[in-house]
Amino acid sequence: MNTAVEELIANLTTISSSRYLKRLRDEVEGLLRDVWLAQETINVWLNVQKNWIYLENIFASPEIKSRLKE
Repeated sequence: MNTAVEELIANLTTISSSRYLKRLRDEVEGLLRDVWLAQETINVWLNVQKNWIYLENIFASPEIKSRLKE
């Protein structure tokens, strides 16, 4: 997924640098900003998932469960 998004960003960057893109420049730059935002959102979400997997094991331990009841 990340590879596809990175390829799309590379393609849009190449397209946006074209001198023949006068009429559509704003649209392409807007699309590029949207794709960058999507990539950042995906990266944050993957980080949240990684942290959850780590914390889930901690909070699933019987010792922690018994202490959290108090």
